[in-house]
Amino acid sequence: MSRVLSEVADWVYQNAGIDVPIDELKVEVYTNKAGVTGGQARVYFRNPLPHARNSPGRIKVDLTTHEILVREPVRRAVLHPYTDCPAEGIHALCYDFPEIFAEKTRALAERTRPRDLYDVINLYRRPETQTAREDIRVVLAEKCAFKKINVPKLADLLPYRDDVAATWVQMLDHQLPQLLSFESFWDELPDFFNWLEVRLEIPATAPVRTSAGEVPIFASQPLPRGAMAPVGIMGRIRFAAANRLLVDLDYETLAGRRSRRLIEPYSLRQSAEGNILLYASRDDSGEPRAYRVDHIHGATVTDRNFVPRYTIELTMAGPSDGSAPRTRERRTRAHPWLFGAQTRQPPIDWQKTSKASAEYRPNVRVRMFLLLQEIQAQKAELPTEQAQGQIRMGLPRSNRLASRHGLLAVSSARANATAY
Repeated sequence: MSRVLSEVADWVYQNAGIDVPIDELKVEVYTNKAGVTGGQARVYFRNPLPHARNSPGRIKVDLTTHEILVREPVRRAVLHPYTDCPAEGIHALCYDFPEIFAEKTRALAERTRPRDLYDVINLYRRPETQTAREDIRVVLAEKCAFKKINVPKLADLLPYRDDVAATWVQMLDHQLPQLLSFESFWDELPDFFNWLEVRLEIPATAPVRTSAGEVPIFASQPLPRGAMAPVGIMGRIRFAAANRLLVDLDYETLAGRRSRRLIEPYSLRQSAEGNILLYASRDDSGEPRAYRVDHIHGATVTDRNFVPRYTIELTMAGPSDGSAPRTRERRTRAHPWLFGAQTRQPPIDWQKTSKASAEYRPNVRVRMFLLLQEIQAQKAELPTEQAQGQIRMGLPRSNRLASRHGLLAVSSARANATAY
């Protein structure tokens, strides 16, 4: 496991410029209560961009053989809305919807933790659930048989209600944009189990009516560039849709009138003219409306629930093979050392040497052609000491450059640089 992770760390550095120190990998091999061997690893990485905490990021890897995979995994596109994405995209093998639903239900029965309850009810609310019940039942039965437990029922969870309620805030408050009430999830468990046991049907809904030529934008797709709402707004709207919460929308009409209104969010689509439209219903009238995303100034998630009138498409992942309708041609910048066959090193190695980051000293690769040309031109025109003084006075104090040991040392990556 250590060898494989070391090879991955080297590949990441060569192809993305992100430093993953091999000597800081932490790998643990263990035997669980069932006598099955598994492994855990903690992988630390250095962010090439400045970070408020100035501490390395961490990825936890959990490797187990004590689990049965009932259905074939599906190939999904990884959401990577940045210019260094390869032309063919990035894909990963994942659980399909029935597999992950059954796995979370099994985990809810065995662990009964707040995050399991939150996940199960959120999955139950998704549009895909309406047609997946039989597959979920089959997968769940096989997973429970493999773990030698009974298929869970509502009565099995009732004794744990107080424990889940007591840890709800502690375990979820830091993971959600807005903490939702424990009761709104626990109280939906009876409906979920009645549906799972074929004693209840989910009311069918139809998609909100849209115009001809519009293309849906699924949750697994990035928004097209040039039609973006302020940062974070679409994430809040999707969160509200998944949890069936009204959104207080700050919107400016095409005529320039700006006002707020409460909406029920349902769908995101691209029109034939290229505009990105949020389809929603007004809470006061129930009438569906289309809002141009680039005219949205703000969105606040309220604590008021709504009963869906239409299918909530905002949470749908789209086709599982990564073949969802494309909303734009992806523009990829050509960097020879990014995701390509070439392994040529970048032109410059910068070494971060500020006091705050001296403990880590990661090599961060950045392109500084224009700044280097400017520095070299100034140094050619002025005596060495005078050139260095003028260069330092021309940059913010935190970005002053110095030449030492053949490397340029920089205390921040903000000196007109583009970091990769």
